Amino acid sequence: MIYRLEETSLDYNISFFKSITTNTNSKILIFGDIPEPFIKVFEVIKKTYTVHEFIDNVELPILEQAEVIVIFDRLFNVNLLDNFKSIDSLPKIVLFHTKAESPVFVTVQKGGTNLVVNFVKALGYTPFGDGVKESYARTHETLKKHKKTRRDGSIPFNFLVEKFGTDNTALFTHGMKLEPDTTVRDLGGDITISEGATNDPTGALWTWINKKTPPIVFFYRDPRDVLVSLIHYLLGNYSTNYWLSTTSQILRSLPTMQERIDYIIKCVPRFLDIAFRQHLWLLHHPNVCKVSFENLIGTKGGGNEFDQLIAVSKMMIHLSIHGDVKSIAKSLYSTKARTFRKGKIGDWQNHFSEKNIKNFTEKYNDILELYGY
Repeated sequence: MIYRLEETSLDYNISFFKSITTNTNSKILIFGDIPEPFIKVFEVIKKTYTVHEFIDNVELPILEQAEVIVIFDRLFNVNLLDNFKSIDSLPKIVLFHTKAESPVFVTVQKGGTNLVVNFVKALGYTPFGDGVKESYARTHETLKKHKKTRRDGSIPFNFLVEKFGTDNTALFTHGMKLEPDTTVRDLGGDITISEGATNDPTGALWTWINKKTPPIVFFYRDPRDVLVSLIHYLLGNYSTNYWLSTTSQILRSLPTMQERIDYIIKCVPRFLDIAFRQHLWLLHHPNVCKVSFENLIGTKGGGNEFDQLIAVSKMMIHLSIHGDVKSIAKSLYSTKARTFRKGKIGDWQNHFSEKNIKNFTEKYNDILELYGY
């Protein structure tokens, strides 16, 4: 459960902490500077409980012993939650900040974006951008009206936030490249949200670094499952886009799935480069919430409940949203999405031959290792 700390009376807040702790031996961790309205509250609490205050990092043994974590720092490193090993060990989380506006979800294409879309809907956001079909028409219409597309057809990120970012909008993109004067196109040729030139002081990445908003979540999946998902998508969909149509025709001409896999590995290397190598900075940045498909999918997709609860907790904390984590987690898995096929972990093993595995490993072993697969 994730709670919200309210600016109410001293007695109310003290009673609140008593209600969520088991005994006076409970350890409470505080991250960030305590705001003025709560200083007296914690002066009283320190007389009863063991309280540790942190500004930056925390030693793992102390973290694992916490029964309650109070977060005043909006940039709390949510990836610390990956250190917990069981449901019973999970601490209660208490947040202070209000719900984040216009959070950004960078999702690997064909990596299970629909799962994250379900998550943001469950939190009351309206999803918008790459992989969200209901937003396509509005995106293109607005860009055409304001003549704001870049030379490569991508959306200037600041424009996206300005025109589409609202309190309840969650922005989705398949590309956020950390290199000067570059943007990234969606594989299918649809317009892709992009940060634009990183040397532009008004650009979105500079805004994010300096103002620490909006919060960014990076969502990825086993690249072998991504590749298989891409092939099935192209086999089942025709498009007016030249790349999709051409690649679809080539894949359909190949008689076996194994030959199609080798074609993507050898002849379309840029797909996985865009999806994974260009996003390594997101994987390593401490202020980015990292979540994998395998952890978020839960038991219905071949995962487990504990990993799913950790993933949901991380994103809720990152967006400063309180609520019942288990209830949110149960609402995520759905077979109704437009591009849903299986939604299972490790489906690639049903399609890769030994030769496919060898060819993939030779070309992308660094990706597998860096992303923990």
